[in-house]
Amino acid sequence: ARAVRRHVPYAVAGWVLVDPDTLLITGVYEQDVPREAHLALIELELTVDDVNKFVDLARGSQSASSLSAATDGHLDRSARWAQVYRPRGYGDELRAVFRAGQITWGHVCMTRLADDPWFTGREVDIVARLSPHVAHGLRAGLLLHHSEFSADQELAMVVLDDAGRVM
Repeated sequence: ARAVRRHVPYAVAGWVLVDPDTLLITGVYEQDVPREAHLALIELELTVDDVNKFVDLARGSQSASSLSAATDGHLDRSARWAQVYRPRGYGDELRAVFRAGQITWGHVCMTRLADDPWFTGREVDIVARLSPHVAHGLRAGLLLHHSEFSADQELAMVVLDDAGRVM
């Protein structure tokens, strides 16, 4: 995050690990993202049709995109921007997935303040070129971490209904 921020400045960011099979979040490193904004962004990602959704980036040919490019400069076309970013004084957003081959291991969402310049095509390209390298690093780190898993540890899954109740 520190190295990227020197070349692609941003105000706030979320660097996220995902399960490669479901793309659901398994870990987050956030930089100055207010908790309520983070929760609202996750909810919108899972429930509202919008541009540059992580699942679409993971399945598409481009691993990175800016909100300004995806909306042709009309940020208000994005539910994320209208409901979360604009009220909090944020502007453009750059999203990228960390994909090795067809497998996505994580993603990032970097956001600038409303008065900051939009992300340039060059900045989006820098982050896109990093995608496979970060993906390989995440994969290697996860494999090393899981090699310490003991067979006597129990695993579990909690399933929730639409109201958030444990089923």
